[in-house]
Amino acid sequence: FAAVMRWILLGVISALGVPIESTVQYIHPVVTQKFNLASRDGRGLEPAFLARKLSDVAMIQYEDYLQKALPVELEKDPKFRAWYDKEDAGRDNHGFTLWQKRAFALKNSLPVNELDMGMGGPFPGYHKEVSYNFDALYNLPEYKTLVSRIEKFTRQYLRHV
Repeated sequence: FAAVMRWILLGVISALGVPIESTVQYIHPVVTQKFNLASRDGRGLEPAFLARKLSDVAMIQYEDYLQKALPVELEKDPKFRAWYDKEDAGRDNHGFTLWQKRAFALKNSLPVNELDMGMGGPFPGYHKEVSYNFDALYNLPEYKTLVSRIEKFTRQYLRHV
């Protein structure tokens, strides 16, 4: 199995035409791979500004979530409010992650419960007073580059499974 994974990794490297560093970790029966997509030191597949631009847009949306969406979710959803009140400081991050999942689900016409992935805590309901628009991210060329890279790695992996 390790030989197959090494062969797949070599196929990814040759398909990209650039050397990359990768960490392969075996978690029976799952294989995880880490690729440095963007880095300040120039060793990533993409320049550092890709990550910077994505994180800048995410931080703006995070602040918007805290000021506009979260208060509505807490007011309109008693189950989510009860969970939120007993959680630690990470609850805002968790809430924003759930908001992002709902935004992604709506953008891609997916059932939001398929994106829950057992994070714990209730998924806040859909509220018409909350904007789930994240086009500031989805329309970025950097986001499209990221998605393209992920799709390319996924196709490469699936060809050899």
